[in-house]
Amino acid sequence: MPYILIIDDVVELRHTLAELLGFEGFDVRESENPLDAYACMVQCRPDIIMIDLGFADYDGIDFIRRVRCNPLFATIAIIAISSFSDAVHIAEALSCGANDYLVKPFIATTMLDSIQNLIAPAAPYALTAN
Repeated sequence: MPYILIIDDVVELRHTLAELLGFEGFDVRESENPLDAYACMVQCRPDIIMIDLGFADYDGIDFIRRVRCNPLFATIAIIAISSFSDAVHIAEALSCGANDYLVKPFIATTMLDSIQNLIAPAAPYALTAN
């Protein structure tokens, strides 16, 4: 199963997400801040990163940019998580490289659908001759 790294400074939410994803069969690791998460990624590259965008001492958007600029991590799928639901915040996260954006609070099925869409193989593209 894919390895998912959850980055959130709210321990209860982080543990709840990890427990739910673990129950679904995912290999899950947790980090309370982006700096520790980056160090963790160097040791074991995740398939998906779920990152809260609001940290007291670090911007989640900056983390996404940093991941996208590193050739070792540039292709990792990223799900941004935030309580901001306005179009400006969503557009900023997506334009910086997040693959999806979930607004807190979200339901588990929405999160699982997002993850499934990111890990599902792309449908083959076929040209049809006329």
